[in-house]
Amino acid sequence: MKKNSIHIIPSAEIDSTKWNEKIAIEKNGLIYSTTTYLNTLTDYWCGIVVNDYEVIAAVPFRKKGFIHYCYTPNFIQQLGLIGPYNQETAKEIIGIIKKKFHYGSLQFNFSNNPSLFFETYVNKKNFIVQLNQPFEAIAMGFRKDLKVNLEKSKYQLFDYIKSIDCKTAIEIYKSQNGAKMKNINTRDFQKLMQYCNKDAQKKEDCFTRAIVNADDEILAIALLLKDEKRLYNIANTVTSKGRALFANHLLINNIIEEFSRQELLFDFEGSTILGIAAFYSAFGATQETYFTHHYNNLPFPLSMIR
Repeated sequence: MKKNSIHIIPSAEIDSTKWNEKIAIEKNGLIYSTTTYLNTLTDYWCGIVVNDYEVIAAVPFRKKGFIHYCYTPNFIQQLGLIGPYNQETAKEIIGIIKKKFHYGSLQFNFSNNPSLFFETYVNKKNFIVQLNQPFEAIAMGFRKDLKVNLEKSKYQLFDYIKSIDCKTAIEIYKSQNGAKMKNINTRDFQKLMQYCNKDAQKKEDCFTRAIVNADDEILAIALLLKDEKRLYNIANTVTSKGRALFANHLLINNIIEEFSRQELLFDFEGSTILGIAAFYSAFGATQETYFTHHYNNLPFPLSMIR
């Protein structure tokens, strides 16, 4: 049997055409692993390439003194192995990563099997809705309390707006959630804005949808990313006034209705927070599980770092 050729390649030396074509054809090739997204959202990254881009995996990393370590960038949910692999190949890839980076956290995607890789890992929850059906069929799966709240929202003078710029969506998200999300800093928001200002926006792959009241006040807004497979709810915000009026319920409902009958998944982007998970599942969303793995192979006393 032919032995695999596995290399770890700096991002600047990646063949972006072959890399992105692989992401496009594989079911688990998500927007987070595209070269443009990684180049913009990460501090640094390198790529694992098996043979002639038969299997690929992105590894974001940072530098601290003489230590280079893997990390989980904000606004990047799933990475992992993309392409066909067996347990032997999977373990060889992980061995190469851990030889280069002695410390860090690795992200994997929904189709990667953790039992092929590790004894220790943490499962994470995501929620998705299939959009390739009539909206009426999707709405049949909505939970009863959601339907009640949507009915209440219809009596409000709301408009569903498609023209608000990405910068406004990010600023509102930051103002409403920034204090609660200590791990997301100003630079992270700047990186997301930088991505939205790139080719993604020109291709209509980065845009917003919002609910406003009669005074044009934004009550709920979502920054959405789009590729060939998914519509990603990358930054969704509801104001305190909008929450009382069920504005976010109406926003998600209208987004699903707008993009229904398309060969896409609506990706809610999480969450492990019980209240948010309950809200997402109310839309008939199915749970999608991915996982992360944290390790520390540094010498003592650095091996004590969590």
